[in-house]
Amino acid sequence: MTENPFALFKRPKANPKIFHNDVVSMFKIAIDMDEEILPAVLLPNMVGVETEFNASNLEEAILQRADLEGPADYLLGGTGSPRSGDTWMLKMVSVIYSTSSPIKFAAERAFGAALAKRMSYRRMLAVTLYNAATTVTPVDSGLSNEAACWAINAAATYGSALGLRFVCSSFSTSISQTNLADTSMVLFKASEIFSSVYSMRCLVQFSLAQTKLCPFRHIFSKNPFPEAFQVNPDLYPFFKDFDKSYKSRNGLDEEIGIIRHTMSLYTQNLHRMMKVAFKDDVSRSALLRILFNILHDNKDEGNTASAIRDPMGKLSIKFAQSLSIMSLLLQAVKGFSKKALDELSISPAWCFADKMRFDLFSNQTTLQPVESRQRRVGIPNIEERIFDDKSASYRTIFWLLHWSMRQSLHPVISQFNFQMQHMMRQLQNRLTTAEENGNAREAQMAKLQLHYLNNKVYTLNAILMESDFKFACLSFFRLSMKFLINVAEESPDRLMEMPEFLLENINDVMGQLSRFENDFLADAVDEDFLHTAYKYIVLYMKGSTYAFNPHLRKDLGPLLTICTPFDRRREGDGNRAGSVLTMIGQLRHSAIRNFKDKYGLAKAVIGVFCDCELVTDDEGFDSKFSYRMPFYTVLDGLWKIEEYKKEIVKLSVEALEEMAQQPLFLRFISLLIDDTNSMMGKSMETFQEIRTTELKTELTDEDKEKLDKLYRQAYSYVGLSQETLNLFGLLSQGCQPLFADPTLVTRIAEMANFFTNMLVGKNRKMLKVKDPKKINFRPIDMVKSLALLYVNMADFENWNKAVCADERAFSMGMIEEGGKILLNSRIPSAEVVGAKFNELTLVLQDYIDEEIDFEEEPPDEFCDPIMGSLMEDPVELPRSGAILCRNTIARQLLVTPIDPFNRQPLSLDEVIPRQDLKEKIKEWKREQREKYSKTSAERPQAELEDAPMD
Repeated sequence: MTENPFALFKRPKANPKIFHNDVVSMFKIAIDMDEEILPAVLLPNMVGVETEFNASNLEEAILQRADLEGPADYLLGGTGSPRSGDTWMLKMVSVIYSTSSPIKFAAERAFGAALAKRMSYRRMLAVTLYNAATTVTPVDSGLSNEAACWAINAAATYGSALGLRFVCSSFSTSISQTNLADTSMVLFKASEIFSSVYSMRCLVQFSLAQTKLCPFRHIFSKNPFPEAFQVNPDLYPFFKDFDKSYKSRNGLDEEIGIIRHTMSLYTQNLHRMMKVAFKDDVSRSALLRILFNILHDNKDEGNTASAIRDPMGKLSIKFAQSLSIMSLLLQAVKGFSKKALDELSISPAWCFADKMRFDLFSNQTTLQPVESRQRRVGIPNIEERIFDDKSASYRTIFWLLHWSMRQSLHPVISQFNFQMQHMMRQLQNRLTTAEENGNAREAQMAKLQLHYLNNKVYTLNAILMESDFKFACLSFFRLSMKFLINVAEESPDRLMEMPEFLLENINDVMGQLSRFENDFLADAVDEDFLHTAYKYIVLYMKGSTYAFNPHLRKDLGPLLTICTPFDRRREGDGNRAGSVLTMIGQLRHSAIRNFKDKYGLAKAVIGVFCDCELVTDDEGFDSKFSYRMPFYTVLDGLWKIEEYKKEIVKLSVEALEEMAQQPLFLRFISLLIDDTNSMMGKSMETFQEIRTTELKTELTDEDKEKLDKLYRQAYSYVGLSQETLNLFGLLSQGCQPLFADPTLVTRIAEMANFFTNMLVGKNRKMLKVKDPKKINFRPIDMVKSLALLYVNMADFENWNKAVCADERAFSMGMIEEGGKILLNSRIPSAEVVGAKFNELTLVLQDYIDEEIDFEEEPPDEFCDPIMGSLMEDPVELPRSGAILCRNTIARQLLVTPIDPFNRQPLSLDEVIPRQDLKEKIKEWKREQREKYSKTSAERPQAELEDAPMD
């Protein structure tokens, strides 16, 4: 029997006779017919064998007394039948618990050992003690909660683990029959029942051995989410009343508050009970095995199939188990999340360190790809050290927490972001239409389905936004980001052994928190957290070196927006007129200015903007631009900080110096042009569809649904168009040399002309809709951004020529009208730009006069085979032999580095200049100008000769 470490201090030896008399007095037992202390029950099996009671025979005496079922003759000096069996044992629980006798310690020790032996085969005794320990009202045994808890812990401390098996099974049974709120109460009581190291060891060892009766599986199965769609909403755990929950803000807040309170109590009581297990090496080892086994059984949760599961489908018990394990481990991590990484020794290779884990995670995509993953020879089936060693327990808890988070939050957040919102909009429209048409049956079905989805959404909100959960998550993510930074800097090759879900968990939770509350960081983080986030973003967002998957990199956008002071929705950052800067706003501004790697952060943002081009999914075109939206805002904010502006300009200078290698900033500007043109095309189509639909005299339900969808699309397209034009206006204040480079200048000029003509030209009426506020259309801001671009580029001859050469959209009237609109806007900043814009007419007029129309079509050999225009700088492609303009192939290679004629790899520095052809083109152009000049001189004379005489 294991000694109680808290009871090993030396005690003075009691007088044997006094000890004997105290035992007789306390237990009312005797081994001598002539005992002076009466009444007492004679123990016949000890008569003649023992002369007196002592510490060594007391346990046996207690067991003999409990086994007595005999006649009243065994009672010395008294009348009536003495209590026997379990009844006597239960009576002695109260006696020993409340006594102050000098022999209490010895009695407790002997009674605990005897009680454990008896409970190992007397189920009713164990059940009675368990019920007495957990029942609020007094039970038939007359035991108090405290006395019953003491007895169970005494049995665990001084007896064998087998003695608590029926207590553990009773605990498991009671947990299996309770709901979430009642489970919390049971856990509160259980924290007293299993309050000692020894009782907790009994519980976890029982749970490990009895998989079907494992109480932890029942505890973790309590689900705050609705498990399945119900026709009767009263069967849901929360949000039972649709009208109260979703048609009243107060009602919704009340329901969310109930969930948060319930989940908070559940988590606190669970952690309160398990705190003992985490502190004890033996219990912790068994508990980690249990958690590992449950997550192993739930391994299919969190994969691609579960992430795209039908939002109307069921949420399995496995999902609930993983969610509860995550909540428990988040509390456990708080104890060591601020420790140094060296002390924690978190292993990057944890997921593939033994055969079982290798098989579990071999299908997981890692941060860096592996062509063929081979299981190492000689590795154990399961490395027991990850459970047994205290030093290894930190890394095990770290990885189990990420694994459970992947299995629980990832599926429901993925549903929310990709399917659920669309389905909820459809159901809301169905409900509104059915109510307007008086279709009660259709309205009721739409209402029930919407109720189920709303239930999921607001339950997720309640869990994530609960303050303790949020703080624990942020603390854990700080540790995770520091770990990821350390691996990237110290041993990047180990990224091939780290699953992507480490980044996905951070992206999922931080992104969803920001959707529920745009300033959830308030009072929750410090500057170290923000700098850690910036460094993590710089490493993992800037390219494929550390995070190969572009989806992972673009999903860092919400985290970047959260940690930088540029989100216009947040009043606390002081970016909106009349807003007051809060403490967290000041912290963001201070952190972004004090961050050392400003060049790296600017480059990372531009890099991930370009990487969004690689992201392809079923949503296609529109999703690519929505992914880029956060980066527009961040770039706008960085540009307005002088230190970051210098770094961005530095990137543009580097791009000019490395044009042949398709540098990052050149690709960025090229994609920005493509975005702008694409957005304008989409905007025009959408505006036209809106106008066509709104012209109808009467709209059907289908028309209304279509119009609502078109307005949402227009809102996105217009917003993105405004962001791209704003960025061009800003960048033109420092990146002019790059904009004026032949590779880009024509494309930028044509884009600017087309937008300006559309916004101020005669076709601008096409942009009018009945409800412009609904799409947040601000044409003055767009014209101002374009005017800034023209004004800032006015000193560059290439730019002015490219602007005037655009026959499709440019006109001097367009410039004049744009200036007039800005001057009349009554916006001071726009008026200043408008005045400068008007002055451009004098500059551009000189270039208009230089433009001529060639009277002859150029020979085919002088024309670019892709664009069909006259080549300025012809080059030959080395492998296909095709000849085209340098600007054309440069633009092509920015998107795809291949020869468009044979699909072979190609870079700009490989092309062969054709100086001979360039000279021929120059000569042809000279001849055409001479012909134009001669024709222009002869035309007035011919007109005079042909004029009619008076």
